[in-house]
Amino acid sequence: MLPERPAVCLIEAHEETAEPHLIRTANLRRRLQRLLGPIDPTSKRLNLREFARLVRYRVTNSAFEQSLTYYQIAKQRFPKRYRDLMRLRPSPVLKINLKNAYPGVTSRGISP
Repeated sequence: MLPERPAVCLIEAHEETAEPHLIRTANLRRRLQRLLGPIDPTSKRLNLREFARLVRYRVTNSAFEQSLTYYQIAKQRFPKRYRDLMRLRPSPVLKINLKNAYPGVTSRGISP
């Protein structure tokens, strides 16, 4: 029985050339029931029932642990595109002008 807990899950394919499917979820049991359950021909939802060969998961206790686990698995399994999977964005830069009588802050985003 799968836990109803937050987790990071890797669903491996039957075909060796196919990439595994990596997900984060707040409720592992519900998410896998939806992804691996019976196919509904009227639904457009993703169903991996025919795709899946093996399911590996790790239960997480916090959002930070979930992000860190997802990062570690993504970097290991997808070394060329893990940054895209993580959706890493650069931090904004704040510039404080202290020369004026009323100091102001300006922000400037950095493009990747």
